[in-house]
Amino acid sequence: MSLLKENLLKLKTWIEQQLKSIGKKEKVFLCIISLFLPVFLYSYWYFWPKYRKIEELSIEIVNLKEEINKYKKLSQKKILLEKKLKERKIFLKKIIAILPNERELPELLSNVSEKAIRSGLEVISFTPRKEIVRNYYNIIPFDIEVKGGFQELILFLDKIESLTRIITLNNLFIKISKAKDGVSLYSKCTFYTYRYTGKNLNSSNEKKK
Repeated sequence: MSLLKENLLKLKTWIEQQLKSIGKKEKVFLCIISLFLPVFLYSYWYFWPKYRKIEELSIEIVNLKEEINKYKKLSQKKILLEKKLKERKIFLKKIIAILPNERELPELLSNVSEKAIRSGLEVISFTPRKEIVRNYYNIIPFDIEVKGGFQELILFLDKIESLTRIITLNNLFIKISKAKDGVSLYSKCTFYTYRYTGKNLNSSNEKKK
């Protein structure tokens, strides 16, 4: 212990001797260095690395927040799109339900003739025409020639309009003639009904191109 104390005293004496040998300017310079060197070392080895790390983490937090907000918006869009998709599917089912399919067409057309007879009209002719192709559906025109009174014709058209399947009146020609029991009407009606196909003509044309 005494040896360590002796060595420390020697070191102190040597430092004092060295300080006595240098001038005032050097002493001031050494004081300044002794003051700022610890600050520099602390800043270089501890403060600035920590500061840079904090900055990097702050940027990462901002990026993560932006990414979270982006995914939130996407999730909200997904919910909205799923809702719209569900609504469109329901709507599509309703449309398909009111458009006759290929198997139902003969029965539907027969039903039109039956409606005319039950309304008190005489069916002269019933003529299906060539289908008109459209996107996702085909138009099926047909003509029906009937003879009878005005009230019977109105009743017939009303019954056609009330059918669950879509049938639209496209053209109506009426010719009035006198009969023994009053006025008789000759009428030629052109109706359109529609068959759902689900085919997009534009996409097939693009494929051909």
